[in-house]
Amino acid sequence: MISFGKYQYKAACEQYSDCQAGEHEGYAIVGKERFGRKACVLKDVTVSRDCADLMARIMNNNQVDLCQMQDVTEDLLATLKS
Repeated sequence: MISFGKYQYKAACEQYSDCQAGEHEGYAIVGKERFGRKACVLKDVTVSRDCADLMARIMNNNQVDLCQMQDVTEDLLATLKS
């Protein structure tokens, strides 16, 4: 999905391997400033592509500032789990 606002967010599929969770496919949320150099990546946010896409769409629609990206993601995950 393309956003025409100042910030653009998208879900990214990644393969993870760590000692606690083992090998698994997960989704990161990538945010970037459209006309700047700022970017932020929250790795291994969820294992659900639908959930990751929904979070990116909500952040695009609300033009969440990059500095608020982690807080908004945590709040969205808590809401989606309820």
